Amino acid sequence: MAKSPSDSQVHRSAAANAGEMQFQELFDLFIIHASSPSLPATAGDSRHLQPEQLQPQEASILPLSQDSQPGHVTIDHPNPTFINLRPPSPPPSPPPSLPPSNHVDVQLGISPSSTILIDQEACNQLADRLGFPALPSNWKKVLYYAYNHLFSATVLHVPRVHRNTLVHQAVILAKQQCEESSPFWTPEENEMVSFDGGRVRTSMAVDRFRTKLHSTVMLAEKTFHNHTLQSTIYLLTSGPNHSGLMPHLPGPPGTLFNSMQRGIVAWYLTWDHMQGYKMWHNDYDQLEWFENAHVWALLHSALRDTRSPGYFDLKESYRRDGGSGIWAWRPLQAQGDTALSIVSYVLASTAVSLRSDFLQESQWDQEVACPSRRSAVERDQSRIYNFFTDILSSSLELSPEESQRARTGLVKLLEFVGYTL
Repeated sequence: MAKSPSDSQVHRSAAANAGEMQFQELFDLFIIHASSPSLPATAGDSRHLQPEQLQPQEASILPLSQDSQPGHVTIDHPNPTFINLRPPSPPPSPPPSLPPSNHVDVQLGISPSSTILIDQEACNQLADRLGFPALPSNWKKVLYYAYNHLFSATVLHVPRVHRNTLVHQAVILAKQQCEESSPFWTPEENEMVSFDGGRVRTSMAVDRFRTKLHSTVMLAEKTFHNHTLQSTIYLLTSGPNHSGLMPHLPGPPGTLFNSMQRGIVAWYLTWDHMQGYKMWHNDYDQLEWFENAHVWALLHSALRDTRSPGYFDLKESYRRDGGSGIWAWRPLQAQGDTALSIVSYVLASTAVSLRSDFLQESQWDQEVACPSRRSAVERDQSRIYNFFTDILSSSLELSPEESQRARTGLVKLLEFVGYTL
């Protein structure tokens, strides 16, 4: 029997209430993932991982055959479709989430004494870039950790009212990590510093200092949106040295589309309340839930291929040895609501970019994510996230067989990028 339309609304309302009650748990799951490490961890930008550090089973990448050309990656897709990803040489450089110069990358696991090393110069550069150069050196390390936590946590699908909570918890976690990384570390408490035309004591108990530190950490959200905007455009764009991951795009943003190309891309972006976006499925003749190989390739490049210039650079901190060891960084793993948040964001960013940058339905800057673009991505992420939860709860008006096929397809998509429910 078909469910009434109100079933979906009731489910979403319940999910929203549960999400607010479990916000702390969701944040902890996202930032402090304490399971045994299976991915190589670095202290710096995970874009610097070397090919030999990547584990094929993590990204579902088939080993290259002797006939494969260098720089080609073959995606293991359920349909026998082979997609070659050709990073350009040299690639464009989206703004990194970490200052790259003078940063010390440490491959954890080399010796039991390995630990997170933070180059003080990298901390200084970040504080200068964010407009807080007067911050004492140990507080700059707190800023460094908290900024990078919030950079990745921006992808979470949470009510806007919780954003300040995210910032606060990122700072608390950063101080904890600094303290645990060195028994001699302590922040410079009650030191007088000058900023914004005045002098203030460096203490979290001082409102003006705490507000300044939090607002500086919050700049990570803008950096995240700017970075993922440029990463998305790169992944979609075809150029002289590489092919975009979405077919029927004739070239970079601004390239004129013929009527057939516009029609195909517009069809991709058709939203169906029973199927979501058409571009997710191979449904020209028969609906194959979430099996569009191009979407698989895009998610792989954005979330798993640390060598891709379009990599979103999502990472998490965790404690080795089952939660009792040293702190380390690794490419983000996710499950449950966090996994749905991340995939929803990537797909929303893709859809918004196709509409605004390629179909040119909106005249937005392609270098900086303006508030209108960020709001559009946020709205689309929410719609996609709700659609996914409806699939998982069988709240769509589908037959039992079709509902199971949709759920199976979504689970396979999540598993492909290493995520679980």
